[in-house]
Amino acid sequence: MTVRGGAFLVVRCSPAAGHDFESGRTTYTGPTRIDPSGVRHVLELVETGDFEGVVTWVVGLDTKRPFAVVPETIPPGVSTITIAVS
Repeated sequence: MTVRGGAFLVVRCSPAAGHDFESGRTTYTGPTRIDPSGVRHVLELVETGDFEGVVTWVVGLDTKRPFAVVPETIPPGVSTITIAVS
């Protein structure tokens, strides 16, 4: 999978899913590839996985940058968000 950028953040959310396991209905109907506008350093966001209760997105940045995760912004029901820098 190709993601534009010179540095990347891998965002892994668990438990998470783009569908409802009980009904089989899709719960996330948005794009899996996002070209953001109005931002300076994020070039692209790409959903790279949705399997066994884990949803993964890669954020393509122009270059390595400092960042912080604010626990108060983690969505309700998501117990783990792991961010890896590459």
